Amino acid sequence: MKDRQARTWESFGRAQAFLEKHPLPATFDVGPARATLRDAIKRAAAYAATQDGAPAMNRGERSRQQQQVTRIRDRHMRPLVVIARGQEDPETAVATRAAFRLPKVSISIIAFLTACDGMIETARNYREVFVAEGRPPDFLKRFEAARDELQETVDRRGKLRADRVGAGAGVRMQLRRARLAVAVLDAAVRSAFEGEEAMLAEWRSAKRVRQRPGGPGARSHPSTP
Repeated sequence: MKDRQARTWESFGRAQAFLEKHPLPATFDVGPARATLRDAIKRAAAYAATQDGAPAMNRGERSRQQQQVTRIRDRHMRPLVVIARGQEDPETAVATRAAFRLPKVSISIIAFLTACDGMIETARNYREVFVAEGRPPDFLKRFEAARDELQETVDRRGKLRADRVGAGAGVRMQLRRARLAVAVLDAAVRSAFEGEEAMLAEWRSAKRVRQRPGGPGARSHPSTP
């Protein structure tokens, strides 16, 4: 949750606490507005948890992704490249040497997956050659499984990005709901406590979005109201 959003969220929690401490007379029907405020705060908290937790989860997936790329290059691709380079049979040497090249580490993950697919399909045509040179009979199946595991990390990272974007939109929507509820409550509080300046001053302080402690460089760490 962004700093301004967090401080706005905290102000809604204080407004909610004020109304718990100073219930309005029964003649003021603010039940729906209070219910909306409580619900918006609860939903905003859930969205914020998703939004704030996504970067750490994405870093974890990226680390797993990098580890899997390294394993695929070392355990599945490199042996095929070495065998292809060592071919002397004229019928296989030219084809395998040209088709089996170890991709650079710096290429994009999509390009790496494409390289995996190309090598798997080409190796299928020379399976007997690679098995004869020491690869296990199920080397293609193992290669495909490793490639699919890598694809899963790509899919999970994509979902995490989508979840974070959706959570950000959710936070904004719930804060708008809460603002509208507080506006309704503000009118009721001003009428209920008309002439009671101390009480109204406490209300204004509660609902005000406060400045960041320590100035522009400081950070806010919201807690659930």
